[in-house]
Amino acid sequence: MITLDHANLRETKIETKRSVDSPSSWSPDIETLTRVLGSELGNSVFHLKTAKVTVTGRRPSIYSSTAPAEVVTCRFEDGRELHVLCKYGKTDAYSGHGHWGGVRYEKKVYQNLLTPGDFSTPAYYGEYEDPASGRIWLLIEWLAQSVRIKKVSEEEGLFSAAKWIGEFHRANEQRWTSDECSFLKRYDADYYRGWADRTALFVRGLQDHCSWVVPLCRRFEELIPVLTDTPLTIIHGEFTPANVLVQNGTIYPVDWESTAVAAGEIDLAVLIDAWSEKAVERCAAEYRHARWS
Repeated sequence: MITLDHANLRETKIETKRSVDSPSSWSPDIETLTRVLGSELGNSVFHLKTAKVTVTGRRPSIYSSTAPAEVVTCRFEDGRELHVLCKYGKTDAYSGHGHWGGVRYEKKVYQNLLTPGDFSTPAYYGEYEDPASGRIWLLIEWLAQSVRIKKVSEEEGLFSAAKWIGEFHRANEQRWTSDECSFLKRYDADYYRGWADRTALFVRGLQDHCSWVVPLCRRFEELIPVLTDTPLTIIHGEFTPANVLVQNGTIYPVDWESTAVAAGEIDLAVLIDAWSEKAVERCAAEYRHARWS
């Protein structure tokens, strides 16, 4: 049960999100970048032991959030070009109270879950750990013609995303118990309770304006078994419209740092937040059909 006595409040801490580093602190020099791309892309994309790469362009990604990233254009000796999203994480990255796993965790999601599962996600090209900076690089496909689903019609974007995540949840209802997915985080009662505790702490000095918050948190705690006792699956964890891209009619979810084992309806709830009632009903129908029909 949530209480607001001082002893409990001192035990609950609020993590502060760090700002994304300035480019000078995370962007590798051109020599290191070229060497790593030649090694990783030669093996994963063109199946070569080594590949001579020329970096013809690089720019910060407009989608950078918890980890800085850049889009790099590479040209191989045979003239082929490739656009790569290079995402740079740190071993001590902000965890969001256990919600985010960081780039190292996302790398394992691509290796163990997404690539073997043959889902429509950006292609995984490789990874590299820089001994000098301690940063973990994630190299994935840059979807040059993609846009966020809010930029297209609800039919092509939102409703297709609801169908996609329903199919993903259906495909992984049993797979989360396999050895290859044993590294995934699992939302348990303590995880859910922690968010309620921190919310109650956050409004401690605002009781005159937010007197309803603490009772709401207590009610949420009573309902936690609804989330923990339901059939579980693998969820994206942050399936917001900002993390769902569409390219040539195909849905591509991105940013898999929060992947976990939990109730699949969490992804659906995040996706449909703030849409019209009609759109929400259509999404729910698409999800139900994709997952349980």
